[in-house]
Amino acid sequence: MNESEQSEVNAPSQQYDGKPFTALCRDDLVGKYFETLEAAEKFYYDYAHVVGFSVRKDIKRRGKDIDVQIRQWYCSCEGFKNVDKAISAKRVRTPQKETRTGCEVAFLVNYCSKKKQYVVKKFDTKHNHPLVLPALTQFVRSAINCTDSDVAQVTALRRVSIRTSHAYEYLVDKAGGYVNVGFRIKDLYNKLDASRREIMLEGDTEAALSYLNGRGDGEEQFYCKFSVDEDNKLCNLFWRDTRSLVDYESFGDVLLFDTTYKTNCYEKPLVLFVGSSNHLTSIVFGCALLLDETIETYVWVLETFISSMKGKKPIAVLTDSDESMRRAIEIVLPGCPHRLCSWHIAKNVTANVKSQKLRERFIKIMWESTTPEEFERSWTNMIQEFSPKNTRWFDMMYEKREKWVEAYCKGKFFARMRSTQRCEGMNKYVKDFLKSGVKLVELVRSFIRALLRLRFTYSEIDFDCRYSKHEMKTQLYMLEKDASEIYTDNVFYVVRKEIERVGGLITEAAVQSDGFKTYIMWRHSRVDRRFSVVYFQGEGDPRFVCSCQKMEYEGIPCCHIFNVLKHESISKIPISLKMKRWMIVEKSDAEKLDAHMATNVTEDGESKSRFGYISDRLSKLSFRASSSKELYDMVNEEVDKLEKKLEAVSIVPEVRRQEGGCGRHENLIRDPNVVKTKGKKKEQRKTTGKQGRKCSKCGGYGHNKLSCEKKKSSGPRVETTSMSSGSSSEDEIDGEGNIPQANEVGLSSRIPYQHQVQQVPFPPGYQYQGFPGMQNFPTNMYFNGMQNLPSGHPQMYGPSLFDPR
Repeated sequence: MNESEQSEVNAPSQQYDGKPFTALCRDDLVGKYFETLEAAEKFYYDYAHVVGFSVRKDIKRRGKDIDVQIRQWYCSCEGFKNVDKAISAKRVRTPQKETRTGCEVAFLVNYCSKKKQYVVKKFDTKHNHPLVLPALTQFVRSAINCTDSDVAQVTALRRVSIRTSHAYEYLVDKAGGYVNVGFRIKDLYNKLDASRREIMLEGDTEAALSYLNGRGDGEEQFYCKFSVDEDNKLCNLFWRDTRSLVDYESFGDVLLFDTTYKTNCYEKPLVLFVGSSNHLTSIVFGCALLLDETIETYVWVLETFISSMKGKKPIAVLTDSDESMRRAIEIVLPGCPHRLCSWHIAKNVTANVKSQKLRERFIKIMWESTTPEEFERSWTNMIQEFSPKNTRWFDMMYEKREKWVEAYCKGKFFARMRSTQRCEGMNKYVKDFLKSGVKLVELVRSFIRALLRLRFTYSEIDFDCRYSKHEMKTQLYMLEKDASEIYTDNVFYVVRKEIERVGGLITEAAVQSDGFKTYIMWRHSRVDRRFSVVYFQGEGDPRFVCSCQKMEYEGIPCCHIFNVLKHESISKIPISLKMKRWMIVEKSDAEKLDAHMATNVTEDGESKSRFGYISDRLSKLSFRASSSKELYDMVNEEVDKLEKKLEAVSIVPEVRRQEGGCGRHENLIRDPNVVKTKGKKKEQRKTTGKQGRKCSKCGGYGHNKLSCEKKKSSGPRVETTSMSSGSSSEDEIDGEGNIPQANEVGLSSRIPYQHQVQQVPFPPGYQYQGFPGMQNFPTNMYFNGMQNLPSGHPQMYGPSLFDPR
């Protein structure tokens, strides 16, 4: 079908009772009946489109027995513009061009109770202005029709990061040209903006919380918590879904978290809690938007995170060099091993040390020191040899040596992670789904969609791991085969490299002692570095301890232990060397993951699924029907019948605000203020050419003495008070490490229209008991999916790391 044929298909009806629209007069319509008001309106809009003028709605009067008794439409050129406002001296904008000419053309219908139809009382045809040319009637305002189905298609495309302009081009191509699409791209933008304003009727924050509330209605273990300031504006927001809880129970032994910026229009830092799965892929345990990056804010988000995970704490934490994070971890997780990102350490060395040789020596000491004593000697020699000028920075790094030197981190399990590269990669991954400056409700939706894709990738990797086998390539065939059946693919590749290194080791004769043997070995090219493996002989489960401590640090047997297994003729990896978190997930656990696979369980998600399914079926039907004129006519006739049936049903969808709202209510959470972050600032635009005028006061360029900043700064000072609830001052922390708490509100404590909410007033003097580590709040209520555990619930650290069962 070419473009001309497509235009004929999409063109409005051009006849009434067999007479062309252009030939209709007053006598042809006055006294005629229309079954419904919609039919009368459609007729007049089609008539105006064909004749060449725009329509504007005018009179609307209600009757006793019917909603609309009288309805009238005018030509858009009716009346005149208010001249006084157009020529007002206070007007800033340039007045728009005049389009009204006082045209009196109108179309009026009145409801007839006897026939229960609308009768035409007035129909004018004579205009006092030129009519629009037929080739330009597509731009007539009343002819523009951006339907809800068009908006739904564009919204679906926007959810997968397709720009609105490209989505419009898709609709143009599908319609057969710009003439046939029915609206301009500006109209589409306006329609999308109106749809978004309807969603955020009570504010962006309320829309985001209502969306999370709707997800909590469909997930039993969904968790969300936020805090507000004294003006009832959102400060901090944390949420995680059920799948994140399941993942944390299995792989939450090591926690990484970092902040990223430029993800929302309020400049709130986005915090991602990330870990490593059994496939060595990144997984997300939770997400938070923060007011600032102070110690008390990080304390709040850490306590909230641990509470959401039923009190289970990680055994190790890895972050960047942020001092506020470090202090917060010491308060919330005292005694927990905390390692600083090695990549950030190397970057700080480059920024603070100018000598190339000193930088190389620093990095060498960080990685190659095998014991704390060796590090102390190497550090002292480096300071004495180079005598660095930036002694303050070196003293600071020395005080934190236990958090970044490899010799101090050995023996502590960090799941094969030395840097926050997983957080950095996850930040980049999430930003691919976000546009700069998005609203909170859009950020939450996009983040959940990013999680769906991430978990789909995990399932794909798990499928390949379960239903395929490896080819053996080493001489230790039995050990390699056993490892391939135990570990996931990515972990197996690491283990196989350790098995391959066994061939390059030289081993001394074992020294037998009471109940154990000691093996001494070294690499062929490194005689000076020797490793010892103590083999504790046991009938059921022998144990091995290597001086390299790779097993304790990474949870994977080292080449030295595999060398001992070879000498002892052990063909199976002992249970003591199998860490459950690196093994293939058992069938029961896999079914548990599948059961909690995050999906769009809300009513909105079901509506999207139905829309997608019907659209797919109709798309296939349209493709087949467009192959011939006969099939097209047949399908078009059936579609007309179906449309009439749908109109007869006249289902009015319930107006719902983001899965759960029902109008305004008290205690609305207001949108937050734009915050200042520590992220990278926008780079100043580089200027070329002349430097500009020179200031006679400060000697600078680009301004004069009247606009000089130094002159302004020398004037009277005015003190201001910040309304922010967070502060980085260390004086706000008392001697016991307590942090002033923000005004915290449970997500559903102020949403009375959710049926799960149970608001029970506490008796006088009642003290609320929450999770260990949480502060006590007199009134704090949660809906289903945010339940608190009973008072005194013990902290859970999960099963033993080395328990394969």
